[in-house]
Amino acid sequence: VEYTVQALENLEKTDQIILTLYYKEELAVKDIDDVVGLSVANIKVRLFRGRKRLMQELKKIFKNEMADLL
Repeated sequence: VEYTVQALENLEKTDQIILTLYYKEELAVKDIDDVVGLSVANIKVRLFRGRKRLMQELKKIFKNEMADLL
């Protein structure tokens, strides 16, 4: 969990909010629309791109962790 929070903090604020609302708060995309004021289509795109960016950030973190261990 600690790594996920660290990786999430490296994303844009809007992406942080959208990913948190969707995955942690388990809100539907339609409900996120009401919170952030973006269209449903835009939220879906940001979720897709945000997941990709989150994975990139996690890979960076784990790569650094592995380098420290070796």
